[in-house]
Amino acid sequence: MSSNRSNHVEKFGKNNDMEAKGIRLLQSCLSRDNSLVFNKSFEGARADFCVVLQNTTKALGVQLKTTGKARKLSIASEQYRFSDTIGYDGLAVICIAMDTSRIWLIPGDEIHSNSIGIPTIQKCQRRHKYSCYETDIDNLPDQLVQILEAQQPQYIFQPIECFIVPASKNRRAEYDAFKRLQQILPLTYVAPDVEQQPYDYTVDGSRWQMKLASYVKTTDRYSSTVQKCAGRLSGKKRAHSQYEQDDFDWLCVQMPIDQRLLYLLPMKVLIERRVAGRLDCGSGHLHMYPHRYAHPKTQWIQNYKIDLSSQEIAIADYQRIIKREST
Repeated sequence: MSSNRSNHVEKFGKNNDMEAKGIRLLQSCLSRDNSLVFNKSFEGARADFCVVLQNTTKALGVQLKTTGKARKLSIASEQYRFSDTIGYDGLAVICIAMDTSRIWLIPGDEIHSNSIGIPTIQKCQRRHKYSCYETDIDNLPDQLVQILEAQQPQYIFQPIECFIVPASKNRRAEYDAFKRLQQILPLTYVAPDVEQQPYDYTVDGSRWQMKLASYVKTTDRYSSTVQKCAGRLSGKKRAHSQYEQDDFDWLCVQMPIDQRLLYLLPMKVLIERRVAGRLDCGSGHLHMYPHRYAHPKTQWIQNYKIDLSSQEIAIADYQRIIKREST
């Protein structure tokens, strides 16, 4: 990996870690108020989370923005900079300066640029449009309660599902497939605090990476590209690489909803099949033929099939695979 790409990967990781710390800070703060219910969104949703009053149905979507420390603009001027701030009309945008835990609660429709700067110095703050939205961690729950109770007009209040479900078609398909998996295979699924990890869930103590296969009409097969983000080239073009051995324990490849099955493959099999573990390769590929017979060389993957037609069969298939791979 080039030094430039390595730097971008490191920055990407630090930003995700900082946002995860911000989410944990807010979740801990809001959970102390018994009148609020905190709901974390599925990755790809427009809001990072939403809050709703106990025994009510209309929630407030919240987008979190974090920054590490202030930037020095001149001898007498410093600013906290927050990026990707536009496009959140109707949501509450919470900005946190992680080095000092200073917090701003800003209506999304008040932000009209893709990045904002908030001065740190008192005399500059009085003239700044966002300074009036500063609050603190102790008063934040009360302010959110007031917004929800008054149904303040600059915000949009909707059912929880509207905020936690992804907006894009592909992300929504992943969300629907995962919800089906939870219903049919009743295991303990725990999402990591930090988004953009090389695994999606810890499932009964093991790290699972989730993929959704798609049907390719020209070849009459289902395919899944198995790759991760490896930073950006020159800060622009996104680069990809195969997963490494320690990235996750199991790859769960779900089929579209009309195919009631999935494939659960251990990392060691992916490495043996050269789908993972090659640092010089940009991606790996899996091809599946659950609807027809194919070449004998492709039949190995059937050993890792879990039938989702019923919960009883799904549990039995899951236990069979886990038992075989643990011996």
